[in-house]
Amino acid sequence: MEASNSKGSCWTCLSQDISCDSALPHCKNCESNHKKCTGYGVRLQWGPVYGITRTNSPQYKNSRTSRTSRMQNTRHTPLYGSLSTFSLLPVDNRLLQHFLRHISTIALAIDYTENGYRMLTPMALEEPALLNAILAVAAAHLSKWQQVEDTESHKYLRRALVQLQEVLGDPESAVKESTLGTILFLASYEVFNGTNKWKQHFKAVGGWLKLKSDTTNLSSFLKTWICMIDTQAALNIGQCSIPEVEEWLNTEAEQRNNQHAIDPLLGCSRKLPKLMAIISQLEAGRIYRLSKSENSDQLEVQCDIRKKGEALKTKICSAVMDFQSSPTLSVSCGRDGLIATTPSYQTQPDFIRRICAAAEIFRYALLVYVYRVVNGYRAILDMETQFAVDEVYRLLPFVPDAIGPGANLGWALVVVGSETDSPELRQYIRCRWHGLKILELNNNESGEILTEEVWRRRDSLQYEDHLSWQDVMQDIGSEQILV
Repeated sequence: MEASNSKGSCWTCLSQDISCDSALPHCKNCESNHKKCTGYGVRLQWGPVYGITRTNSPQYKNSRTSRTSRMQNTRHTPLYGSLSTFSLLPVDNRLLQHFLRHISTIALAIDYTENGYRMLTPMALEEPALLNAILAVAAAHLSKWQQVEDTESHKYLRRALVQLQEVLGDPESAVKESTLGTILFLASYEVFNGTNKWKQHFKAVGGWLKLKSDTTNLSSFLKTWICMIDTQAALNIGQCSIPEVEEWLNTEAEQRNNQHAIDPLLGCSRKLPKLMAIISQLEAGRIYRLSKSENSDQLEVQCDIRKKGEALKTKICSAVMDFQSSPTLSVSCGRDGLIATTPSYQTQPDFIRRICAAAEIFRYALLVYVYRVVNGYRAILDMETQFAVDEVYRLLPFVPDAIGPGANLGWALVVVGSETDSPELRQYIRCRWHGLKILELNNNESGEILTEEVWRRRDSLQYEDHLSWQDVMQDIGSEQILV
């Protein structure tokens, strides 16, 4: 249940029963008194049936009888057990609530009732390493939202790393799903903060899978999370690094053939992650074969690559979304029939239009990507690929903000933005990047920097040859996940 706050005061002023000016982002009264404003967000508490109330609620503060009774009834329990909803210290509880209410939503393209991030919470309350990895992500993100210095996240990060090391020392605990979840959250911490350290953690994911050996019963959400990172990394910086990903995607493709299913993590057709993996292999194979072949053989190699590229484009075209029908949700490595959570401020038709438009933007961007893999970056776009670029610009207004499916369009903005010379359209892309900043995820900032550098090089006489945006990414030392 929600803790009572009918006055709209910040929680610091409310707890001290003093007036509050309700200013944003922090109350001026707290600032003038050099106190930390704890904000206005909803706070939850257990109902009376559990015998637990918040120690800083107004009702609790104003009742000396209740206070005396509570001290007597909880004398035998640890202090932290009476402080918050999840039997956590208040600061930890606040961060976990931030994770549940905000991060678990913006980390997905489409929120759904069985949101995999939220489903990990019960496991986290039993596994300290996983909990501290989640709290590290939440602390770093919350500090960005509040525009204050991040002084907390590294504390949780260190705890998570130490506890993870202990867990890995126990063969039975090492192969638990909570251990894999911890590693993935550590990777997400680095992705959200815009560093390249995520690669170290993701390499550990591969090690965990080898240690686990049999992944048949592994959570479909965790599988899809791994697939999302691996396929995106492959499109950006090279070939897929997790061998199991191809096996998982092939197995699911054989079992399901729902054309209008959308993956809620990526926000694209459930058919596309498998094609992304194949495209990355084609790109890596093209570079290798052309580097090893003689000049006389390169034409034959290029013809073979073009043939494979046309086959891939046909499959991508088959993943088109029908705006007139309601798409279902299905994680790429899991079951169909997930139920989307429609935001209260959107009508159902508007919500469907948004998620279909976002899925189509992703699909058209992938068509552009395949064209560049096959033809290189010197080639002028053919009519079909130019149409794909134009369609992206036509569909972007259907996803007008960074909420929901709009949060995962960073990769598409880089791909299509790299093909754009019009000053007006470039300014529009800049506006979209600016809109994504509200999420406070630094990988979006990396995407914006990359796009601007691509444009600078396209416009500069020093760069007569058009470099791919992947080459530019490596030149500037960025190896970020753009979704």
